[in-house]
Amino acid sequence: MWSVLAADVVPMLLRQNAFEVPTWVDMLRPVRDRLLPALKREFQSTEEQGKPALAAAVMGELFPDDLELLADLVDHASARQLAVLLPSLEQHAGPARALLTPQLRKGEADRHPSDAVVSSRANTAVALFYLGHLDDVWPMLKSSDDNSVRTLMIDRLAPAEVRPEILLERLTEKDPTLLAGALLCLAEYRRDQIPQSRRKAMLGQLLELYQRHPHPGVIRRYSGCWRHGGSKAKWRKSPLRFSPPSRAKE
Repeated sequence: MWSVLAADVVPMLLRQNAFEVPTWVDMLRPVRDRLLPALKREFQSTEEQGKPALAAAVMGELFPDDLELLADLVDHASARQLAVLLPSLEQHAGPARALLTPQLRKGEADRHPSDAVVSSRANTAVALFYLGHLDDVWPMLKSSDDNSVRTLMIDRLAPAEVRPEILLERLTEKDPTLLAGALLCLAEYRRDQIPQSRRKAMLGQLLELYQRHPHPGVIRRYSGCWRHGGSKAKWRKSPLRFSPPSRAKE
């Protein structure tokens, strides 16, 4: 019966307002397995066809104990879907690392990996960042001949609500291309995502980088982070609206 009803119930669920969805999810939890095929179809739909991000959030709520399903959804998620799925992975941080890490190698040897493979690797890297497992993913922010995965990581870390402290703690990185990658990631964060308690220290670090760092790539990347500094005129949202402090004499 539910196998037939699911095709109608799932679209109805996804049309509810944000206050009603949790109630529906709780009521439908006993039949969650019957709803899964229809939810997956919605997950794979476009924004014009359905509500794929909400479908991802509902599956995260209905299947918080199904790590293999969550990992598969992360693998195929859009940037918006990824952001709502990652909190469900957090309770499985240890096992999730073991399951996700091999996916980083997917298509690594291909000279021209498909967009789907690039997106999958970037999603996996962002998920491991979110969970605090940096050993295998931090080096992926290093610039290389093919920056396609790196570019998506930079785009997706902030929307996925990866803690900015992870990046702030890496501003002492010695490798200039990794440091430039960290700065590019930080520049994508909204001001309210940077803890107020960390902004002053962050600005001090950025000033030091600008005045002392010898690598031009680092200097070019630092300016995007200024907008997180505060409300004074010199910290306006656009980093190009003020003259940066003078570089120290060599």
